[in-house]
Amino acid sequence: MQVSTQCDYFTKRFGRNDFKELDPRLLNESIKYLMKYIEKTGEKIVYSKGLYQYFISDIMDEDVVCTIGQEDKKLLLFDTFNCWDEGVYMGRVSPEVIAQMRKSN
Repeated sequence: MQVSTQCDYFTKRFGRNDFKELDPRLLNESIKYLMKYIEKTGEKIVYSKGLYQYFISDIMDEDVVCTIGQEDKKLLLFDTFNCWDEGVYMGRVSPEVIAQMRKSN
């Protein structure tokens, strides 16, 4: 017997589907694949929720989900990344922390 977990949203639009938990060791490669697939359609992913468009922060390796974009020059960060200013920990990203960070155009 085989168990299949399907999503009604996708079944109605695309037919049979099967969802399973993603292996944490494949997270980086999986997200890169999804981002590349989305970029092929000419779409952009923008997540700002009222945050400043640009602020300056050092980025730690553990806050990076994967590299994206042409030649992997951009970083996709977790929603809860940490903000650093020249080696000084400012806090987890939030409107209050961003208000303290240096801004850039």
